Amino acid sequence: MLPPSAVWRRAALEIAGLKSARIGPGVEVDRPHDESAAVALALVSRVGPGGRADVSSDAPRVVGVALALPFVTADPVGARLARLVTPWAVLDFDGGWRVREVAPGVSAREVQERCPFPLRSGPDLVGWLAREP
Repeated sequence: MLPPSAVWRRAALEIAGLKSARIGPGVEVDRPHDESAAVALALVSRVGPGGRADVSSDAPRVVGVALALPFVTADPVGARLARLVTPWAVLDFDGGWRVREVAPGVSAREVQERCPFPLRSGPDLVGWLAREP
């Protein structure tokens, strides 16, 4: 498990190079708040099996940031996430949750054990922050 600062650094990679990104509460990155942003970063506390989280956003791509594993058995009312960054893993939603990256010392199996619904992973699974400069 990684500290909150490392989780936010990883989440900031989602908006690197974008001209505009909407920043959710608690995000410490150098981006202007833009209502027409293509990507929104949002702090989430509950995420369901259908990809919905307890946040609202009209951005085309919503990336959730959770400082704990926020999984619940039923979808909350809110925006559908494209990606979720947690202290244990980075997950993508494409009809189901897929583990894309894992934190040092964490396996996809351990992430699954903390989740009440099935997760997928595959040969493209990489170590945490593999893309960070």
